[in-house]
Amino acid sequence: RGKQARRSTLSTSLVLLPDEKGWDVIQEIRQAHDRKVLMWPPHVTLLRPFVRVEDFPAASEVLDEILNDFPPMTLSFQMKTTKHHDHCTSLWLVPDDESRDKILALQESVQAIFPQCKRSSYLLRLLNKNRFVPHMTLGQFKNEAEALVLKALYQEKLSSLTFPVNHLYLLSRPDKTGPVEQMRVRLGPKNSDTSGLALAVSEYASLKKAGVKLNVSKTRSVLLERCTCDVAAFGKEQNVSAITEIVQGLSQNKVEMDSKLLNTIMGAYLKCQRPKLTIEVFNNFTLQGAFSPGTIWVKSASERAKGKEDSTGTSVPDATLSVDASVHCYATLITALGRSGDLDRAHAVLNRMVETGPAPNIRVVNSLLGACVRQNNLTAAQKLFSSLTGVRGGGYANFVTPASDAGVCVAVQPDEFSFNIMVNAYARAKQVDPAFKMLLEMRRANCSPDKITYSTLIKACVATGQMVRAYDLLAELVDLGMQDAFAYNTVLAGLAKRKQWREAAAILERMQAEMVEPDLMSYSHVITACVRAVRIPEAKRVFSAMEDKGIVPNRQVYSSMMAGLASQGAVTEAQVLFKQMQERRVRPNEFTMSSLIEAYLKAGYASEALLIQEQLPGLGLIMDDVLETQRIRALAQKGLFSNATAALDSLVRRTKQLEGNKGSVGPIPYNEIIKQAQAQQLPEIAKNTFAQMLTDSVVPNRMTYELIVAVKDKSWQGVKRVEYFLDMIELVRKARLKPMGPLYVEALQSSVDANEPELAGLLLEDCADGKFSISKAERDRIEQLETRVLNLMQMSADGKWYARGPNKSARLGSSLGRSGSTGRLGSAGAPRGNTPFITGSARDDWDFTGEGSSSNPEGRD
Repeated sequence: RGKQARRSTLSTSLVLLPDEKGWDVIQEIRQAHDRKVLMWPPHVTLLRPFVRVEDFPAASEVLDEILNDFPPMTLSFQMKTTKHHDHCTSLWLVPDDESRDKILALQESVQAIFPQCKRSSYLLRLLNKNRFVPHMTLGQFKNEAEALVLKALYQEKLSSLTFPVNHLYLLSRPDKTGPVEQMRVRLGPKNSDTSGLALAVSEYASLKKAGVKLNVSKTRSVLLERCTCDVAAFGKEQNVSAITEIVQGLSQNKVEMDSKLLNTIMGAYLKCQRPKLTIEVFNNFTLQGAFSPGTIWVKSASERAKGKEDSTGTSVPDATLSVDASVHCYATLITALGRSGDLDRAHAVLNRMVETGPAPNIRVVNSLLGACVRQNNLTAAQKLFSSLTGVRGGGYANFVTPASDAGVCVAVQPDEFSFNIMVNAYARAKQVDPAFKMLLEMRRANCSPDKITYSTLIKACVATGQMVRAYDLLAELVDLGMQDAFAYNTVLAGLAKRKQWREAAAILERMQAEMVEPDLMSYSHVITACVRAVRIPEAKRVFSAMEDKGIVPNRQVYSSMMAGLASQGAVTEAQVLFKQMQERRVRPNEFTMSSLIEAYLKAGYASEALLIQEQLPGLGLIMDDVLETQRIRALAQKGLFSNATAALDSLVRRTKQLEGNKGSVGPIPYNEIIKQAQAQQLPEIAKNTFAQMLTDSVVPNRMTYELIVAVKDKSWQGVKRVEYFLDMIELVRKARLKPMGPLYVEALQSSVDANEPELAGLLLEDCADGKFSISKAERDRIEQLETRVLNLMQMSADGKWYARGPNKSARLGSSLGRSGSTGRLGSAGAPRGNTPFITGSARDDWDFTGEGSSSNPEGRD
C-alpha cells in the first residue's frame, strides 16, 4: 500500500466535464442531495485514484499522444436510479448505449497507460463493483422511493442531457476546502490552425497600405511576438507546412521581420530536419544573404537577381524589408550549413563575419565546432579549437577567432559548451585519452565540467570497453552531487551490449543505493542484457520489478522480453505479453511480431505462426527479410518444401529488385530449409537447396556446413554417405569456394567408416594443399581424426584394415573423379611424401613397407 500511495492518490482524478448546457439544473439537484457537491464539479470519472498533481505535466504528455486516436465526441445521458443496498440509492445520469461504448473505449485506453491508477480489489468488493460503470452522480438517497420521486420532479427539466466533449480534465483536490486545480488535454489530432494569425497579418498589411494611423512599432511588435511563439510551437511539432505558411504570409504582405523572429524560423526548420530551408530563409530575408555579393551563400547572385522561388514558396524580398541578421542568426546558419555537409561554406561564413561583422562570439564558434563534429571531421574540429590559442598560462583568457585572409582576429572566450563539443569529438572517435586530457584543460580554463561532460566521457569509456574508468566517473559524479539516470543508463547500455547481465543488475542496485531513481531505459537495458545472455528468469524478475515501480513498459521492452521467451519456446507467456501490449495500446513493430512468431516456431506451432503473419497488414506492418525468413521456416517445418522454395525464390527476386543484381538475401533463409529437411530425414532436399544457394551466388556460412553434414537418415551409410559428401565438395568447388571444416571432417569420417583408406588419404592431401578452410576451433578434432586415419593407413599397408571387393574399387573410383582441379580429390599417384598434414608428414612418421609395423599402431604418438 505504501508503494501504491507513492504512485497514485485519491486526491486527483481524470474526468469528463459537461459544458455549460444543463450545468444549472445538475447543480441545483446536487446542492440539495449530493454530499460531495462542494468537493468536485459535475463529472464522469475515468480514473481515480490518479497520479499526483506534480506529475500532471508528464501525464498530460502521455495522454496527448494516446488521445490522438479519439476524436471529439458528443455524449447523451439519461437519469437512472441505482440501488446499492436497502439504505442507499443513488440518482445518476448514465450514457446511452452509443455514448457508453465511446466512454468505455476511452477509459480502457487511459487505464492501460496508467495501470497503477486502479482501485484496490478490496475497495471494489466493499463498493460492490467489479467493473467500470460510467455515470454522473446527482445525489444520494435513503431509499429508492425518494430517488424515484426526485427523478419524476426533474423529468421535464432533465429528461436527457447531451453535450460535446473536446477535452479530458486532470483534477486535483488536496483537501476538502481548498480550490480544485485542473489541467486539460485535447481529444483528437492536434491540427495546426494558422488562419487567425494569417488574418491578423493580412489585416495589418491592409491597414498600413491604406495609410491608417496606428502605432506601427507597437502593433508590429505584438504581431511578430505572436508569430515567434507560433513558429516555435510548430517547430516542436515538426510541422513544416505551418511554418512555411507563416513565412509566406509575412513575405506576401510585406511585413518587416526582426532578427528574433528570423532566428526562430531558422531554428524551427532545423528542428524539422530541414537545414536547406533554414539557409534559404536566411538568404531571402537578410541584407547579408540576399543583397551581399560573394559566393559563400547557397544561392548564386543570378538566382537572387531573378527572384526565383525556393521551396519555402517565397520570392526574394525588397531590400527595405530585409533583416539585419544578428549573431544568433549566423550561429543558426552555420549549424544548418554543417548539417547540410557544407563545412567549407560554414568556415567561409565565420571568416566573413570576422572581416565585415557582426563580430562572432563563442556561440558562433561553437556552432562551427559542432558542425565539424557532426560531420565526423575531427581534424577540422581540432584545427579550429587549437587556433583559438591565446595565452594558455592565463587560463585561456585571450582566445581569438582564426585569422582571416586579411589577418583580422576577434577575441572570444570559450565556455563549457566549447569543451563539451571537443570531448564529444574525441568520444565519437573513440579516443579516450585525449578526451580526458580535454577535461583537464577545461578545468584549467576555469570552466566547470557538467553532467554532459561526464556522460560523454562515460560513453567514450563504454564504447572502448574501459568499464573501470566508466565506474570511476560514476563515483565522481556522485561525489559532486551530479548523478542522474542518463549516465548510469549509458553504462547499462554498454553492459547489455556485452551480455554482462550480472554487472547490469549490480548497477541497477547501485542506482537505488545512490538515490538515483531508475527509469524506463534503466530497466530496459538490464532486461536486454539478461535476454542476450539467455537469462530469462532474471529478465522476468527485472520486468516485474519495473511494473511494481509503476513504470509502463514500452515497445522495446516488450519486444526484448518476447525475444527472450521465444528463445525458450515459451509461447504461452509470449501470448500474455502480447495481449498486455494490446490492452495498453502499445503498437507492435516488425521486431515485436517476429519475436512472437519465433516463440510459436520454437514451440512447433508452424500453422499458428503463418496465421499471425497473415494479420500483419492489418497492423500496418510489412513483411521484412526476417519475417519472410520465418515464413520460409514455417512452411519447411510443415513439410511444404515446394512452397518454402517458392517463397525463397520470391524473396531473392525482391531483394535483387531493391538492391540490384548484386543484392543477396544471405545464407539464413537457405539454412532454414536445409535444417528442416535434415530434421525430417530428407537429405536430397537439403542437397538441392544447397546447390540452389550456390547457384544464387550466396556464400555458405559455417552454420550452413554444419547443417548440410547433419544427415539423420540412417539409410545413408557407407559409400552412399561418402558420395553425398563428395557431391557437396564438388558443388562448392564449382562455385570457386573452399569447403569449410565441418564438410571435411564428415567426409573424412565417412571414408573411414566406409573402409576407404585411399579416399581418406586423398582428403588428407587436399587439406594439406589448403583446399579446405579450417578454423582454429576445429583443429583439435581434425588432428585427432587425422591421427586415426594415419594409423589405419598403416594397418592397410599390413593388409589388416579392409578387404576390397572386385566391384568396390570401380564404384569408388567414380566417386573420386568428382572433385579437385585434376578431376579427382587428390593429385595423381600414391600419397606423396613430405606432405605438411596438420598432424605431420604421412611418410616421415610411418613405415608403409610393413617392416616396422606395430601390433598396436593406434597407440603410437
